[in-house]
Amino acid sequence: MNRASMLLGSLATLLLACNDPARCVEVSRPPVTDPSTALVIGGTYGDALATVVGARSGTVRWNDGQSQVEGFPAPGEAGITVTIHEPSMAEQIDLEREGGAGERLFCPDSLRAELEVELRSDDGSLDAVVMAEAEFDDPMAATITADVSDRDLGMITFEPADPEASLRLRLTYVSGSTAEGALVLVSGGATGEGSGEGSSIELATWSLE
Repeated sequence: MNRASMLLGSLATLLLACNDPARCVEVSRPPVTDPSTALVIGGTYGDALATVVGARSGTVRWNDGQSQVEGFPAPGEAGITVTIHEPSMAEQIDLEREGGAGERLFCPDSLRAELEVELRSDDGSLDAVVMAEAEFDDPMAATITADVSDRDLGMITFEPADPEASLRLRLTYVSGSTAEGALVLVSGGATGEGSGEGSSIELATWSLE
């Protein structure tokens, strides 16, 4: 085996080691409730709360999805306010590597919390309170998701052409930056996050200041 082949083999081994979740062991930690608590992802719990908690307003854009779903507004724009309430607690996912000391095994930590989210659009179409799952891999950035297929969303009714389709709420918050949101039609095994088989279509999108 020549040197180039050996280097490629070593690189492949390293990549496998860095992406082997079965070899990451979770360390048990008590729920987080105190804003001053230091997190395994860096910063404090208070930093994470400040990233998402509170009300933000912007403009929701209703997109054309009439061929895939009925019950949504016609294409257009309206004002929207999204309010996220502080959770009672959060859970730290603290992962440590299991293996030889010489291995470079990457085990990603995170912070997870269940949040109450209020969605109100000025045209009355969207008027809902949902529970959503927030995940932070950094105290200054969070992804928030919820399945809202069976929720009372206000004037909206969710009637997809595909009976197996679902409706997902997706929010991304970054401290000091514009927050983004969407209602995503997910069908055919897609995740609603741009991966997986099937398709995902953004029926509504918004940016919040």
